[in-house]
Amino acid sequence: MKENYSLLIADDDDAIRNGMSNYIDWDSMGFYVAASFEDGKEMIEYLEKNHVDVVLTDIQMSENSGLDVARYIFEHHLNTKVIILSGYKEFEYARQAIAYNVEDYVLKPVNLDELYSIFSKIYQKLGEERREKEERISQKQDFDEMLPELQEQFWMSILLGVSGNREKIIERRETLGLHFSTRMPCAVLDVKIDLNGDSGQYYFLEKNNRYNLLNNLFSGETEGISFNPVYVGPDKLKMVAVTENAADISEFENKIIDLVKVKKKEAYVFIGLHFDAELEGVYPNMKDLTDHYALSNKAGLTGAAGYSSELSSACCKPENSHGEVRDGIYPAVAELSSKSVKLGLITHASSQKLGEVYNLIMNIIDSDNLKELDYLISTVFFELREEPLNYVRGVIMDLFSLLQARFMKMSQEMWVEARSHISYEKLSAAGSIEELRETCLIQIHQVLDVADRRKKDVSRSLTQKVKKYLDEHYEEDISLDVLSERYYVNSSYLSRLFRQEMGTTITDYLTNVRIEKAKELLLTGKYKIYEISEMTGYRSDKYFFRVFKQRTGMSPSEFLRSHIS
Repeated sequence: MKENYSLLIADDDDAIRNGMSNYIDWDSMGFYVAASFEDGKEMIEYLEKNHVDVVLTDIQMSENSGLDVARYIFEHHLNTKVIILSGYKEFEYARQAIAYNVEDYVLKPVNLDELYSIFSKIYQKLGEERREKEERISQKQDFDEMLPELQEQFWMSILLGVSGNREKIIERRETLGLHFSTRMPCAVLDVKIDLNGDSGQYYFLEKNNRYNLLNNLFSGETEGISFNPVYVGPDKLKMVAVTENAADISEFENKIIDLVKVKKKEAYVFIGLHFDAELEGVYPNMKDLTDHYALSNKAGLTGAAGYSSELSSACCKPENSHGEVRDGIYPAVAELSSKSVKLGLITHASSQKLGEVYNLIMNIIDSDNLKELDYLISTVFFELREEPLNYVRGVIMDLFSLLQARFMKMSQEMWVEARSHISYEKLSAAGSIEELRETCLIQIHQVLDVADRRKKDVSRSLTQKVKKYLDEHYEEDISLDVLSERYYVNSSYLSRLFRQEMGTTITDYLTNVRIEKAKELLLTGKYKIYEISEMTGYRSDKYFFRVFKQRTGMSPSEFLRSHIS
């Protein structure tokens, strides 16, 4: 369907104005006349309240001229094209409008061929601009959707010791909308949730629910400190505490201890949940934190696979409340920092590219189309061929961190096995783009082989989780999108998987559950039909009636009478 753009016409000559408005086939050119005026003043008043794509205005009118209109549009940064109508004697005067980005000029008397040619170009230009705008919006939406994953991945890269130097951390922090000072104290907390209690604990057996709990409990800033939960291993939940405010390390540590006490009390009072968040390490600034984890990860003592409590007690905490450190600890970190590999920076644009590649890889996992993998990775490296090696290395490391984060949420067992095939050391050691590409491909193939082997078990487990959720939450507004977001899977994959495992679609299964429950409620005789409709997830009585009759061959009333008799 052809897009039509709005057009305003202004001319103080009635014959020209009416002729331009009524006798030109604007629709065939992709435009429609939204309004016409005899003076620029009226046109400006219209523009104050309405968006318009194009104005065609006479240059000389009684109160406000066409140049006044063009100037108004220019000064108010309106996305409106201006075309000037002028006589030959006014043409030089009209040329002044070039300062206001006027698109073109139409001489009187109007030559229709010329007019059609001008508006054909304008139509094409408007279409290109609209497509570019939609693409920008789409890219921003993609980036916004990926932002929680990218933020979690950022903190994971900190705890993996692969975050890069201070300048890169600052730029990535700004790109991802994080708020903290790299020069202020920071800390890492080890979080454990007690699942042995008896109040609401079943809900928190789901790892993602535990993550969301901590995210909600510690969200925002409290006394200038923000907490950032991240899974660094199977059932190993950490929080990185940061601040923008000036504070010495002892003051910062005491604040965190006090805040954790408050949050623990809130969680227990509100839902009866016990959790503990012990300080694993407190650091004078972000550089010391990242250097510590870079050193620890290199030594094989910490990292995504697990953290050593011995290392924590030996290296992380200052000896006294004044933040003094024991000899040999931070000097060793500083030595490592001077030798560390400088990783690439993920900018907003490369985050979008990273998100695209990540989603494509997840789609490859979902669709079993592993043959596309080599082509995808080769394409990524081709597009990054002009970038420095360290930049590309940073993008690839971030990609693996994102995949790890998703595998953690999909299956602990899958994550453990997949993690054993990821070597950041090998990625760091690659001396060329080609060597990095080969190392990347080998590791991704190994990771996806793990995913492929374990997917059947995970699929069966996922199907049972979805089935159980539908059985227990049938009265809620449930859609495929809701389920795919809840279980972190592609919606089309989830739909296909459920059909394969259950022999029916999610929609049909949910409908059957609802109708069977409606039958039970009808037979109790306690509820009106409209109440049963709401209790079984139908917000429309008429729709409930129709579905019930389709499934049972009877209306709800007929069904009830048939069982009473």
